[in-house]
Amino acid sequence: MASRRRDHRRHRDEPGGLARPDARRILAVAPTPAPAAELPLRHLTAMLKRFGRRGNTEADAERLH
Repeated sequence: MASRRRDHRRHRDEPGGLARPDARRILAVAPTPAPAAELPLRHLTAMLKRFGRRGNTEADAERLH
């Protein structure tokens, strides 16, 4: 269990983790999976783009939804 927690902290601080500014902004709007699921997919996609996410934002939005 301790190693699992350590891995979680490590991933949180990596460039793609929760420390990213775009991830923090998404969490401000949808802090848990339930509010994220209630947002329309197109809104999640638009927020990701607006907050600076690059690449396949549609796939990222699907994963969050």
